[in-house]
Amino acid sequence: MALIETPRSLPLSTHVAHGVITRANDLIGRFTRWREMRRTVRILSALDAEQLDDLGLTRGDIELFARRGQF
Repeated sequence: MALIETPRSLPLSTHVAHGVITRANDLIGRFTRWREMRRTVRILSALDAEQLDDLGLTRGDIELFARRGQF
């Protein structure tokens, strides 16, 4: 007969801490992406129509471009 080891259960506090850390990392990631998107909008909004045209954008494209992250 083979001996099969079963993994020990981790304490509940470890699971809770992991969940909190995971959610915090997710929140930080979302905030970072939002901040970068707003920065992109701010930079592109400062360009004139000719400069935007050189990039293949119109003023109306800026928000969508920044949201999609197509740099």
